[in-house]
Amino acid sequence: MRRWQIPLLGLKRIPPKLAPFEIEQLFTLSDEEMDEIWTCEQDLDRLAVELQPGFLRMAGRPLYQWQVVPSVIWQYMGQQLGIEAPDIASLGARYQHRTTLFNHQSFAASIKGFQSLEEQSRRGLVAHLNREAEAGLSADQLALSAKRWFYEHRYLIRGERGIRELGFLHIPAKRYSMTYWYILY
Repeated sequence: MRRWQIPLLGLKRIPPKLAPFEIEQLFTLSDEEMDEIWTCEQDLDRLAVELQPGFLRMAGRPLYQWQVVPSVIWQYMGQQLGIEAPDIASLGARYQHRTTLFNHQSFAASIKGFQSLEEQSRRGLVAHLNREAEAGLSADQLALSAKRWFYEHRYLIRGERGIRELGFLHIPAKRYSMTYWYILY
């Protein structure tokens, strides 16, 4: 993972202003991805499918339907595929059926090698967070450490609340006052 990617981990939305370098790094398709995308029948479906691996590469989590995608990203992806891209579009228009969204998310996860966290792996994460907590990391640092662990081990990043709960459960209680614990929950 590159340092510039760290602030993007766990995001729910595409930032409105990504640098051209970031767009190129995150949304450029591999040959394998390109071959898979060309199995879609419609151009707009190809763009929607193309967006999912890029977002997963960026945030380590699936992109959901209510996302408005900046036109510069649609244009970049359209150029790669050699198709006309919309100026601005919401994914909701592409995902009238929930199964289509699920299929695109599953495609992105499989092609990028991401999977859901399983119990055995969760124990590894807990051990990691315990080590980090003993080193004196703050709650925010633990949450970021969990996101990095998810990404580096190719697990889909949970929502912010789920990550924070994992992190806070493993901070030694003596480090924080009861007042702080009430704020966390």
